[in-house]
Amino acid sequence: MLMRVSYKKPTYVVFHSLPEPKRRRQAIRDRSKAPPSTQIVAAFTMPHIYTNAFQIVSQ
Repeated sequence: MLMRVSYKKPTYVVFHSLPEPKRRRQAIRDRSKAPPSTQIVAAFTMPHIYTNAFQIVSQ
């Protein structure tokens, strides 16, 4: 349960950093339908994306 909470915010950050605005809105809609377990798997399979997103946000 703790993992689900900790990985939810980076999931939003990654989708918000998509270059195309239209596709970004669609991705946010799709993400809200996706099960939380999928978000957790994505966080573990693509750690570099989440790391970069955190660095961008922190600046």
